[in-house]
Amino acid sequence: MKISVCYIVKNEAANLPRSLATVTGFADELIVADTGSEDVSREIAAQAGAKVLDYVWQDDFAAARNFTLDAATGDWIIFLDADEGFLHPAAVRGAVEELDAVRPSLDAVMVEVVEMDADEKHREIGRDRLLRLFRRSPSLRYRGRVHENIARIDGQLRLGFADARLSLYHTGYSSGIVRRKVERNLRLLQKDMAEYGEGPQHYPGLADCYFGLK
Repeated sequence: MKISVCYIVKNEAANLPRSLATVTGFADELIVADTGSEDVSREIAAQAGAKVLDYVWQDDFAAARNFTLDAATGDWIIFLDADEGFLHPAAVRGAVEELDAVRPSLDAVMVEVVEMDADEKHREIGRDRLLRLFRRSPSLRYRGRVHENIARIDGQLRLGFADARLSLYHTGYSSGIVRRKVERNLRLLQKDMAEYGEGPQHYPGLADCYFGLK
């Protein structure tokens, strides 16, 4: 069984080494799509053994992720943000192999994500379940300009839940950076609504943005 770990990055030199250190022990393939970094993100990824791709940013996270997926060759895809990483790296391959053998009908898997504030000594600030692991298939593609997620284009997504062996940390909501992220997400949501019309799919993201902006 082959595991591909994928990223899209821009100016992530501060976060990428820590994240890569949690995956290089089990990943059979690393794919990093760079969307215009001006720091050494590309060099860090290449030194870790990643295939580094250049991607022209189009204000669409799903498009960037699908571009990266097209380059992956693994049986399973783990798609991470640079500010995420595994809490138990040594357990990941065994957990994925078990899912593959015991749950052959699964398309994708939700994993626990521990939110940490890197600006406050990595204090835990919450927990969530997010889709970070899925089979490589032409039927599985990302949808959504922002708050994008995997969907099955020819039917209902067959979704499972991972145990603690696949838990992740995430520092993207640290107090020093969260407002910039929320403002960016709101801009992308407004752009998507202007182009395609407002719909219920936008409301969770809008609620998150408005709450974050108080």
